Amino acid sequence: MHKLVESGASINNLIDTFKSHHNAIYMKSAQMGLKLVVVGKAPRKKERPTTTSTVLPKNILTHEQSIRILAITALKRPNLDNSEL
Repeated sequence: MHKLVESGASINNLIDTFKSHHNAIYMKSAQMGLKLVVVGKAPRKKERPTTTSTVLPKNILTHEQSIRILAITALKRPNLDNSEL
């Protein structure tokens, strides 16, 4: 690794050579006292989407519907205080 870094190898070359994650290369170079010069962006992990296109069954309630049902059932109880609302 010393020779590769001294010869000016990029982080991408080191990742390909050692078949390691970019964080592992950074940590190993820090342990060895080597300073890496990053040119461009380091490869990123594949990002997962935050939304889904799954269709939910019709019998599943939303949060709002659940709270509305709980509020209505609470209002039907006799001797209800203002603090219980």
